[in-house]
Amino acid sequence: MLGSAVNIGASVGIAFYPDDGDEVDTLLSNADIAMYEAKQQGKNNYHLFTEELDRQVHERLEMEQAMQSGLASGEFELYYQPKVSLQTMGVTGFEALIRWNHPERGQVSPAEFIPVAEEGSLIFDIGNWVLAEALHQLQEWEGLLAPGVRIAVNVSSRQLSQENFVDHLESLLKHFDVSPDRLELEITETSVLTHEARVRLHLERLNVIGVHISLDDFGTGYSSLNFLRELPIDVVKIERSFVANLSRDAETSTITYSLLELCQRLDLTTVAEGVETPEQLGFLQRHGCRLGQGYFFARPMAAGDVPGYLENPPELQI
Repeated sequence: MLGSAVNIGASVGIAFYPDDGDEVDTLLSNADIAMYEAKQQGKNNYHLFTEELDRQVHERLEMEQAMQSGLASGEFELYYQPKVSLQTMGVTGFEALIRWNHPERGQVSPAEFIPVAEEGSLIFDIGNWVLAEALHQLQEWEGLLAPGVRIAVNVSSRQLSQENFVDHLESLLKHFDVSPDRLELEITETSVLTHEARVRLHLERLNVIGVHISLDDFGTGYSSLNFLRELPIDVVKIERSFVANLSRDAETSTITYSLLELCQRLDLTTVAEGVETPEQLGFLQRHGCRLGQGYFFARPMAAGDVPGYLENPPELQI
C-alpha cells in the first residue's frame, strides 16, 4: 500500500579473499555457507566463514545422506520404555523412542541426529516413519495390551505444524485399524508456538477423534500455565531435571510439588520422567504423581522384548 512503512531484515554471510578462497565461485560458496549459519542463529544477523563452520556443514550433509540411506535400508527401529502407575506399579503405556543402528558407527544417539533432521526436510520422513511403525506395533500388540494401555510418540514442531498432519494421522489409524484412544502424542510448548493458530486447530481435531495429547518437558518453559488452561491437554510430563534434583535441592522439591498440585486441581494425568531411585519414587507417590517413567522401572526395550516384560514384569517395591 502506497505510503506504508515496510520493515526488512537481512542475514549476511562473509568470506574474505584470499583466506577463504582465491576464486569468485569459492568465495561465493563459502559466504553462502556463512549466511545460512547466520539464519540459523536467528536471522537479521551476520556470520563469518571459518574452516570449522565448513567442517560442520559437511558433517551435517554427510549425516543427512546417511539418515536418508538408513531409512531406506531399515537401520532405524523403535524402542519402548514403560510408563508405570505409581499406585499399582502396573504398566499403563509405553513411550516409543527412535534408535539408529548405523552399520559402521553403531548406535547413534537421537540427540545427535534429530537436530540435524530438524534443520532439513528429513524430520518429516522420520516423523512419518515413527508414527507408522508405532501404529503397526499397536496393531501387532492389540491382543497383548490391556485396555487403556497406550503408546506415546514424540511429534516435532515442524511435523505438527504441517497443514495435512491430522489427515495423514487419521489415514494411518485407519490403515492399521488402530483405535485413536491407543495413541498419545507428546508435544512441547515450542510445537504450539511455531504455528500457533494451525497447531491449536490440529489439537482440537485430535481431541475430538480421541487421540491423547501430552505436554512434554513441563516446567521448563514460560507459557505452560496458559497451555494447560487453553489447550486440550490430557497428560503433563514433569521434566527429568526436576526429578533428578528432588533429593538434592529444596527449591526443586517445592516447585515439583506445586506443579503436581496444580495438575491435580486441573484433573490432568502427571508423568514423572527419569525416575531412578526409591527416594524419587517416594516423593512422587506422596505428592500425588500418577505415573512414572525411568530406569527405576525399566530401560527402553526392543519391540521383541515387550511381550516377555508384560508377561513377567519385574517386582517393584510400592
